[in-house]
Amino acid sequence: MIRLPFELPAFSRITWASAASRSTWGERLSRVRRALDDRERPSCWSGILPARIVKIYPYREPEWTDEARRCGLEVERLEATATDMARDEELQTGKAILLLAGRPEAVRQARVERSGRALGMPDCCARQAERTRPLALRSQEMILMLSSVPEVEPGGCAFLRQAWETNLFWRGAGVSFLPYLPCVVGCERSKALAQALLARMTRSGFEEETGWLREMLSWSLSWSALHGIAELKTPLFKACGSTDATAGRHEICLEGTSPKDAPAGIGFPYRGRKSRHSSRRQHVALSQYRPALGRE
Repeated sequence: MIRLPFELPAFSRITWASAASRSTWGERLSRVRRALDDRERPSCWSGILPARIVKIYPYREPEWTDEARRCGLEVERLEATATDMARDEELQTGKAILLLAGRPEAVRQARVERSGRALGMPDCCARQAERTRPLALRSQEMILMLSSVPEVEPGGCAFLRQAWETNLFWRGAGVSFLPYLPCVVGCERSKALAQALLARMTRSGFEEETGWLREMLSWSLSWSALHGIAELKTPLFKACGSTDATAGRHEICLEGTSPKDAPAGIGFPYRGRKSRHSSRRQHVALSQYRPALGRE
C-alpha cells in the first residue's frame, strides 16, 4: 500500500437512495445513534468488560463518574494521545475528554500500558493491535480491511461474508458497536463479546433500537478508500468521510442481507442487478479468516 503525504480534515456526508429511505431508516439510524450513546454508560458494560476508555463531553463527567462508582468502578481522566486526536476532532479541539473506568486492577494496567487486554480485548485482537501499531494508520476501517483479507490485485475487491458483530465499516455513518478493533472480520471471540453487549443493551430498554442495529449491520456493504476519502455503500445510502490517503484504490465487500424496501441499483451492494465486481470476486470463507497484516 502506497500512502500519500497528506491528511484531509475529518468530515462525514450521507446520501440516501430515496426520500422514503431517508424518512424511514434515517429516523431509525438517529435512534440507534442515541441508544449507542447511552450504551457508553458504565452500567451498560460493567461485568462484561473489565475496563473501558470512553469519550464524553465535560458536562457529563460528574454524572458519568457517579454511575461508575455506584457500579464499583474506579474512574480517572486520560490525556488524549496524538493518535487519539488525529482520529477525533473533538478531542483535538478540547470539546471532549477521555475517561478510563473499570475494575481497580484493570485500571492500573490500562493506565500504564493502555493495552487491549486490560480493556477486555481478546488475546488475538490485542496481538494484532500490537502488530499493526507501527503502521500508524488513521482509519480503523483501513486496518480491519488490511488485516482481514489476503493480497488483492490492484483495483480488485475481496468478498467476505458479513458478520454484524465485527462490522466497524458503519463508522462513517456514525455507528460503531464494538469498543475496540477486532483482529479480523468474523473474529469469533469478538462476536461473542458483541452479542453479550447487545443483550445488555436490549435489557436496558432499547429492544427496538437493537433490532434495527443488528439488521443494519447485517446488510451487504462495500467500503473503499482512495486519496484520503472513504466511501461506504449500503443498499439504502452512501456515506463519505476522511481516511488514510492512499495512491491506489482499496476495497472490501461484505455480502449480507438487503432490506425489503431497498431500491434496485447497478453494482454491489445494490439488489436486482449484476454486480460489476462479479468477474473478479475473491471469496474468503469465514473459516479462512486470518490476520493478513503482521503475521508471525
